[in-house]
Amino acid sequence: MGTVTRRHLESQGQCGCASPRQAYVARVFRCTTFHIACLTALLASSCQTSPKALALPQATLSVGYERAAIKKSEGPPIAARLMELFAVSEAPSGTPVALAAAAIVSDRGTPFRGKTQLPIGSRWLGPAEVAAWRTGLGPRQPWQVQKLGAATAVLEHNLVTSVSVNSAGSLPTLQLQYAASGLRATLSTEAPDEPVGNAIDPDGRVAHEIIVLGDAIGDEEPVGLFVPDVRVAGGGLLLLATPTAPPTSAAVAAATDRANSKITSTADSNPVPMAWRVAKQAIGERNRRPALLAVVAPLQLPRIADLILASDEPLLISMTEQLALVDSTVENVGWPVEAAMWQALIPRMERDELTPSMRSAATRHLGAIFDDASTLQLLLKTTRDGESFARGLLEENLAALADRSAAIRVTAVTWLRGKQVEIDGYDAMGSKTDRRRAVRRYLIALEAAREATEQSSTKAGR
Repeated sequence: MGTVTRRHLESQGQCGCASPRQAYVARVFRCTTFHIACLTALLASSCQTSPKALALPQATLSVGYERAAIKKSEGPPIAARLMELFAVSEAPSGTPVALAAAAIVSDRGTPFRGKTQLPIGSRWLGPAEVAAWRTGLGPRQPWQVQKLGAATAVLEHNLVTSVSVNSAGSLPTLQLQYAASGLRATLSTEAPDEPVGNAIDPDGRVAHEIIVLGDAIGDEEPVGLFVPDVRVAGGGLLLLATPTAPPTSAAVAAATDRANSKITSTADSNPVPMAWRVAKQAIGERNRRPALLAVVAPLQLPRIADLILASDEPLLISMTEQLALVDSTVENVGWPVEAAMWQALIPRMERDELTPSMRSAATRHLGAIFDDASTLQLLLKTTRDGESFARGLLEENLAALADRSAAIRVTAVTWLRGKQVEIDGYDAMGSKTDRRRAVRRYLIALEAAREATEQSSTKAGR
């Protein structure tokens, strides 16, 4: 059977000689041709109209500097970060801010409630997310990304660097500060001029929120913050902080001068670090524990961090009260903080009210004096820093090896082994004479090693 052409079908349909099947095929052919033509025209018209380019007004990135509340004599090298602000049509990959935060506190609600007042969809970008976003930056079109501004921020270990955007929007202030664990980031939602939505509390005050991000930032690691913005449908603002060339001496001097002028011009400046203020305001065990951990983590106090994790609510309250007595501006503030935390434990030791977890933590870090309140009190009064406190604990546990109580002796020798102190020939369950002989041999050897070290140091000094 030959091929049925369109003209043949139409002629058959007009003369009425076509079969019903041929007439049906002709109608389907005409409808299909019409639909294809319409679809082609629609696609052609859509391809001719490109999306509208992003056209947000240019923004000014303001970089401010303040003196760090805790002064440090030494710190990491002076560095700089290139701060760039973009408007983006799509949200980049990242971690929700509430999950990336180690602490959240608001002056209108309970601290550390696990929820921020930033718009839903706000994200913190780590090095991998920033690198992935920059990889696709070149091919992006004007309707996908728009650069709004840039600035360079100086990072110095005795300065707190703040970066804010002087434009409409919900982007918080980003604060960068060096701590013992590295560069730390904090987000501050300062009171806006025209607050909207949940930025106002029931009393009509503008809420102020501090978000302490959990992970330290490496020297060569870029980070970023994305916050949705109503001016960009489905997108928002992206602030990137990228390592750049070290600043000049003139830039460092200018940043230091600005920080010093702010101290002299602000009569009511508060020298107490933000983490300390948060700890004092925290209410409830779920809030006090992370607040105290946020204080001790930058100071690198592993003994106290373990004790805080094991503490109950009454002890956490006592720790907070003792922390309020510490001067945060002194040099090497780590030891005063540690001494304050141990001081809070002493009343519970005297009343024999240590919980099992608190007793375990005290035993791990104090050894044989875990329930000897008077000895711990004497150590706290006679030591001036963490190193001398550690030496005092070593001496007390060595002395405990001759204690009458077998339990005390076992605790002491276990603690010493945890500190890599091995005493040859010592058996906690052995005879009194053998125990004393083994300890005496160790002390003699220790004293000889100490004298040899001093002599070598004296010769080197000459």
